[in-house]
Amino acid sequence: DALNYELNLYISNPIDISAYDLFQIVITTENFNSTKHTCHLKFQSSNYYSHIHTNIGVPGLTGDTGVTGATGVTGDTGVKGDTGSPGGATGVIGPTGVQGATGVRGATGVTGATGVTGATGVQGIQGITGSGSTITSTATASGSTFYPVFDISSVNGNITTVYKDTGLNYIPSTNVLTASTFVGALTGNASGTATYATNINQSLSSSTNPCYPLFSTIATAVTSATNAPSIDAGLTYVPSSNTLSTATFVGALTGNASGTATYATNINQSLSSSTNPCYPLFSTIATAVTSATNAPSIDTGLTYVPSSNTLSATTFVGALTGSASGTATYATNINQTISATTNPCYLLFSTLGTAVTSATNAPNINSSLSYIPDTGTLSATTFSGGFTPTTLIVSGLQQVSFTIPTLASAATITPTTNILFVSGIVAIATITKPFATGNSGIITIIPTGLFTTTIAGNIALATTAVVSRALIM
Repeated sequence: DALNYELNLYISNPIDISAYDLFQIVITTENFNSTKHTCHLKFQSSNYYSHIHTNIGVPGLTGDTGVTGATGVTGDTGVKGDTGSPGGATGVIGPTGVQGATGVRGATGVTGATGVTGATGVQGIQGITGSGSTITSTATASGSTFYPVFDISSVNGNITTVYKDTGLNYIPSTNVLTASTFVGALTGNASGTATYATNINQSLSSSTNPCYPLFSTIATAVTSATNAPSIDAGLTYVPSSNTLSTATFVGALTGNASGTATYATNINQSLSSSTNPCYPLFSTIATAVTSATNAPSIDTGLTYVPSSNTLSATTFVGALTGSASGTATYATNINQTISATTNPCYLLFSTLGTAVTSATNAPNINSSLSYIPDTGTLSATTFSGGFTPTTLIVSGLQQVSFTIPTLASAATITPTTNILFVSGIVAIATITKPFATGNSGIITIIPTGLFTTTIAGNIALATTAVVSRALIM
């Protein structure tokens, strides 16, 4: 059965074809299975009319859309054709089944009433559909004033009226388009006065004259012509010296400022090697200063000489690291040097038996307590206390009196002196030596009881004590 197809091709987005001299429409067919088909493509000839229409031209301005007519009644859906026979076995694609006959076309619905035709759009510059007409344009660099066309009226494709206005003009030689008001985004430069601007032109200046920076009287973004920028004679800038001047600056400062700051977080400093006394700055309060309430002070009693790194004051209080000249009220440490002199030196001593943490006790010396570094000889009139010498040189003798202790006899006794009294009758087997070093020495025991000694411990000879008769071991 013959099948008839009606095809329409619409180009929805117009294409500029002014540069082309040939327009072709190509229709092809392709057989998708092994069944033979016959296709007749009929174009306009002596026997057939292809109904292929072309309508090419530069479209004019679109007129207002007319009122849409009521939608016609939808016709009945045609009877669906029989489904073709299924293909062959799965895997190999079988030939396409014979297409069923096209269903009977439903009756065409009643056409709705035609809407009111909209106003005719402005005729396009290029010719009317089919015949093509041209308006010739010519480039010019004239310095005269021209008036751009912004609307055209036409009748039956013929231009009847061209609209312009003296308020919209253009000078080709300067590329200047002028109008009372422009609305929308601007690219390029515009002369005149803007109601308000997002950007302004700026130029680099090296003037030696004071300039006046612009500022705003409000702290929010401005999106309408409600706030003009301001200047003030009290705020100036000299480009040649990069100097910004005003009566008062508030906030953090980076760089150098001339004049007097109400108060400063930082101050400039320079390295000095002066031999003259300088006067360090200090504060009269011990808290942070965040307002102009306290000026730094100096005093002639506190000086510093940069060339010698010498800080001088009448009194220093606190821990000292390094060397200080003068007299300390009291010191935690003192300097010392190694000496090999053969002359007697005099040892420092304190008259207090406690630690000193204030200036209440000066160290003392006495000529009777001396030391000769060359020989390592310590000399005094009397030495008292335990003494373990390597070499003992005694110059002269002095009588020393002390109380002899008494111990009760026991299997083990521990004397604290070389001479002692022992009471009781218990046998003594071990005597713990009272000597600081070595294993030899003499112990004198004066019995006040009838005890005995045995050889069960460290005593070499067994004895029986006789009251008041000394046992020397």
